[in-house]
Order: sequence, then C-alpha cells, then structure tokens
Amino acid sequence: MANLIHNERVKLIATFCNNAGIASFAAGVLIPSFTVDPIVEGRQTAFLIGGIAIAAALVALGQIILGFMKDQFPKS
Repeated sequence: MANLIHNERVKLIATFCNNAGIASFAAGVLIPSFTVDPIVEGRQTAFLIGGIAIAAALVALGQIILGFMKDQFPKS
C-alpha cells in the first residue's frame, strides 16, 4: 500500500510540473505571438525563447520525477 501512495504522490507532482510547463508555454509563446504593440515587438523574441526554454525544462522535470515511481508488485 505504501508504494501505491508514493506513486500517486509522484504522479501528482509530475502532473503539476507538466501543467506549469504548458502554462509557461502559453504565457511565453502564444500570448506574445498575438500582440501587435510596437513596444513589445522588440522583446518578443526573448519571450519566445524564454517561454520555450522554461516550458521544455518543466516538462522534462515532470518526466524525470516520474522515474522515481516504485514498483507496485514486489519482485520475488
């Protein structure tokens, strides 16, 4: 039972990281791509690169965290 609880907590943390990655992608890539304000256009490339980098890092972190799951059935 302890492995099941541990695995659910690990999946919850990994899901949070994945959702944070999706949110940073939306904030850093999608929103600046729809802006037409000339003041923001100069910084648009930095927002795009930063948004993609943060999103990729958070999604990768979620994948790494999933690696900490324990076997549910003991090996005999």
